[in-house]
Amino acid sequence: SGPDFAFRQRPLGALLGRARVTSRPTGVQVLDLRLDERHLYLQEHAIDGTPVLPAAAALELLAEAAATLWPGWKVVEVRDYKLLKGVELNNAARSLQIVISPPPYGSSEGFEVSAALQTDLGAGRALAHYRGTVRLEQQLAQGDRFTANAHADRSLRADKAYREWLFHGPRFQVIEE
Repeated sequence: SGPDFAFRQRPLGALLGRARVTSRPTGVQVLDLRLDERHLYLQEHAIDGTPVLPAAAALELLAEAAATLWPGWKVVEVRDYKLLKGVELNNAARSLQIVISPPPYGSSEGFEVSAALQTDLGAGRALAHYRGTVRLEQQLAQGDRFTANAHADRSLRADKAYREWLFHGPRFQVIEE
């Protein structure tokens, strides 16, 4: 478990919820958040019965945190994204921190910050779970067009794949064929 945070009244993002934001003297921003029963997707992302934070959800948390700290800027990229130690929820709730460094420089075109999702172990120590570099710009670039090619090398029905190979619950079952 962890400290009982005094969370903000207004949710900061879809996954961040009412995280608490604090600043360190070095300019580092820390968002304290709790994963709990309100994060329904965790019920359907379990390995051997233990809920596990999806890597895509951790990436979204980092992006939401950067967007919250720099309103008016758009998150255009997260790169060098690394899984260091997965986040298991052995109990009903888990306290985590998102730590974002100040940008080393500013530009009207954009800037980059380092972001990490971690568990505070106390005494100035932390266990990093995910880390990446978040790029923010004034506007999103024009997207590329992509046409996927059909893959028919092997045939496996989606329901069989979810039943026998994958561990995702209904909220994550988006493969149709």
